[in-house]
Amino acid sequence: MDHIRNFSIIAHIDHGKSTLADRIIHLCGGLSDREMEAQVLDSMDLERERGITIKAQTAALTYRARDGRVYNLNLIDTPGHVDFSYEVSRSLSACEGALLVVDASQGVEAQTVANCYTAIELGVEVVPVLNKIDLPAANPDNAIAEIGDVIGIDATDALQCSAKTGLGVQDVLEALIAKVPPPNGDGSAPLQALIIDSWFDNYVGVVMLVRIVNGALRPKDKIRMMASGAQYPVEHVGVFTPKSQNRDTLFAGEVGFVIAGIKELTAAKVGDTITHATRPATEPLPGFKEAKPQVFAGLYPVEANQYDALRESLEKLKLNDASLQYEPEERLEREFGMDLITTAPTVVYQVLMQDGSMVMVENPAKMPEPSKIAEIREPIVTVNLYMPQDYVGAVITLCTSKRGNQVNMAYHGRQVQLTYEIPMAEIVLDFFDRLKSISRGYASMDYEFKEHRASDVVKVDMLINGDKVDALSVIVHRSQSQYRGRGVAAKMREIIPRQMYDVAIQAAIGAHIIARENIKALRKNVLAKCYGGDITRKKKLLEKQKEGKRRMKQVGSVEIPQEAFLAILKNGISMNFALILFILVVLTGIAWVADKLVFLPQRRRAADAAVAEFDRQQQRVDERFRDENAAHVRATLREQRLRQPWWLEYSASFFPVILLVFVLRSFIVEPFKIPSGSMVPTLLVGDFILVNKYDYGIRLPIIDKKIISNRDPQRGDVVVFRYPKDGSIDYIKRVVGVPGDAVAYQDKHLTINGEAVPESPMPDYLDEDRLSMGQSAKYVRQYSETLGGKRHALLNDPAVPPFVIGADDYPYRDNCHYNDRGVMCKVPPGHYFVMGDNRDNSADSRYWGFVPDRNLVGRAFFVWLNFSNLKRVGSFE
Repeated sequence: MDHIRNFSIIAHIDHGKSTLADRIIHLCGGLSDREMEAQVLDSMDLERERGITIKAQTAALTYRARDGRVYNLNLIDTPGHVDFSYEVSRSLSACEGALLVVDASQGVEAQTVANCYTAIELGVEVVPVLNKIDLPAANPDNAIAEIGDVIGIDATDALQCSAKTGLGVQDVLEALIAKVPPPNGDGSAPLQALIIDSWFDNYVGVVMLVRIVNGALRPKDKIRMMASGAQYPVEHVGVFTPKSQNRDTLFAGEVGFVIAGIKELTAAKVGDTITHATRPATEPLPGFKEAKPQVFAGLYPVEANQYDALRESLEKLKLNDASLQYEPEERLEREFGMDLITTAPTVVYQVLMQDGSMVMVENPAKMPEPSKIAEIREPIVTVNLYMPQDYVGAVITLCTSKRGNQVNMAYHGRQVQLTYEIPMAEIVLDFFDRLKSISRGYASMDYEFKEHRASDVVKVDMLINGDKVDALSVIVHRSQSQYRGRGVAAKMREIIPRQMYDVAIQAAIGAHIIARENIKALRKNVLAKCYGGDITRKKKLLEKQKEGKRRMKQVGSVEIPQEAFLAILKNGISMNFALILFILVVLTGIAWVADKLVFLPQRRRAADAAVAEFDRQQQRVDERFRDENAAHVRATLREQRLRQPWWLEYSASFFPVILLVFVLRSFIVEPFKIPSGSMVPTLLVGDFILVNKYDYGIRLPIIDKKIISNRDPQRGDVVVFRYPKDGSIDYIKRVVGVPGDAVAYQDKHLTINGEAVPESPMPDYLDEDRLSMGQSAKYVRQYSETLGGKRHALLNDPAVPPFVIGADDYPYRDNCHYNDRGVMCKVPPGHYFVMGDNRDNSADSRYWGFVPDRNLVGRAFFVWLNFSNLKRVGSFE
């Protein structure tokens, strides 16, 4: 086996892993020039489309080295994306060596670290390789230093190559042969073959990718799966070059495929050991770890008739990917004829009943009544986190916010290991995403179940007119129950259609109501035909209507549209109020103009005709018998004929009011409610502010075309604008940079055109938003800053790292440079750089780019209302 080398390639996304694999295959003659294509090992359409590798693929190659010997190289291509870490562990477990490929122009990236640590844990020899050295931006010295500092391995003799041009690839192969040890194994021992991957083929059934550790495997051998004990006859064995080639034998140390007529993927479990049924091994191969899910999701088909298609698709995906776990939990059927399937992320709770029995609850709808519960125990997991020292503070803050208890902290060079005990319910929601976000992807995690522990968790039920809606029930910690209940109730109120009677939406813990929203009833105007007379007649009609609605509420049912369920998972609903107002102005305006030009002259002619007819009738009557109240009758006839129909009366009378509101809101001033805490302490959540619409020029509503120019935004202005990535959402921030400015936010200090923005310390600020959410109080450092001659307060927490986490791709992205100290940007023409006053809790231009002038709504200048604190009313400039 001295001539065999089993190796993988470790790299971050787009660092050239698949390209290097293609070049190695071509150099070893695995495929001819005609058969070669980009990303040979990426056989799935999704892999080629997105430039990523998902499934583990292999290639058995032969290479004549410079020493004259011929070596068998087994290349196992590994995924580089974080979502496919399960496939990475499977691939590396079959290797003795790995090429650590780093982009010389970008340096060490997140997944390079995570996969390299996995290889080191498995005892794999790591060979550093610098790729893309032909690029003008390549900096090999810096990349070598990063490999040593971040990963902790010696990279002074790292190989340099360009997979695109082929430069240095042969040196990589020579180093691979010299540094990677040959596989260990005994060809005469009982068969032990490790399943490192498997997939389903429509023609031959399950295909197993195996590494022969000991013994040999041939067609017609009878094999046994050591985990299940099932036995199967071997039909074919072979290797991929990367085309499949059948062979007579797979020997110890080799990697190849086995086909044994297996019909279900679950029978060929990844990590299982294959042995001979007639001469079995005494024990399975040790050390392989089952994968743990990193992504948890709920799937909701938009159309009811897509339920079966969704279920079939999941079954097919499960057939080809044993790492997928799913379970249909519930189908909902409503009066609308809609149904949906939920696979919501939940954990299993142990519920100790008052009678001493124990109940396992995995669905909130199955939680017993609080009066019958003695104790609820939630699953606790031990989480091991690895990260560079720079991110320790942010990760500790995240773990604490997730109700975590620190168990241990250890330093390993520049790396830090944190061990926490955290409720599993906090892990399955968004912990992994937030961990990757705050650490720029450098942090990695692993967890294992520890125990069920008593906790103060409660079930929050949603009630519609007193009826529970099981699909909306959630299990949360008591400290978060009111916050969650109010949020769900508010969303339901916005979406459920109005009924002919009042609808009450309530959030409850047992019999205790913690939040309530009301949907007012639709009401017909039963007094429309009453034009005077006895008031008791009107009261009788109103009481009759009230009684009818009371009886209707007793027997009526609220129809909940499918959108209401889906909205609970969404952030909110966008509505173009200006467009709605414009439509109302047009409709009522048409009615008003039509009344003035058409209907009013018609009514006047009708009134004149009625009065003339009355006068003719009076002239035919003897003077002694004529009506003494003729003048009053004439006036009554004229009033009746001139009276507008009810629909025209309402439309025409509303038109001036709606027109005035439309003009004021579109051209003068617009109200705006502060939705988040990004502008704290200047503006608080719940502030109602006024926005000047003419200061930056007059724009036509709806199309937002500027027709009259005024002044441009200045540094220090607080502006409302449409979010560049979603124009239906309004944001509010402070202008920091105007066109042409060089803005730098480095080490948490702001610099504009090379000059530091003046700032001075102020007393610490108490974050009251945390108190309203049931969390402990937190004081944040507060400073005074002067921008454009305007002095304002800002919050800046020194414990939060200065670098930008998770910046998007946006127009003029090349104008910005990101590093560990922060960001530096050159503001392009016609755009503005904006930031929130709450610097560490603001999604602003540092993350999603510049604000185009066309997106500006106006300048915010005045707080006109805050229900919880009337002292907030006034100008904040």
